[in-house]
Amino acid sequence: MIASDGSSGAIIAYPVCRAGVSHIIAQHVNSLGVVLWGDEGIDVCTATGGQGSPTITSDGAGGALVAWMEYRNESWDIYAQRVNASGTVQWSANGVALCTATGGQDSPMITSDG
Repeated sequence: MIASDGSSGAIIAYPVCRAGVSHIIAQHVNSLGVVLWGDEGIDVCTATGGQGSPTITSDGAGGALVAWMEYRNESWDIYAQRVNASGTVQWSANGVALCTATGGQDSPMITSDG
């Protein structure tokens, strides 16, 4: 998933598999195609349950808001994280829970409120 950084660049959120568990990573690419957050991007969430289906939107300040589904509490739940323009996560480590209701939640979507 991809969102504008507001400066002709983009922030991309994607799952990667590490040691058999999927995690959410983000990378910032400037208008010239240069990656800004290191060769491997930054960790948005590395909780042990496994994550997937990331979605992303601009935060209006050069960063992004990322939401994903995660198997953290014996079922799929929805979590989110804000990443600033420098690639620093802004909320709790591994994100904040948006929905942990009984049963599984999936297919998150996110949008900025402006």
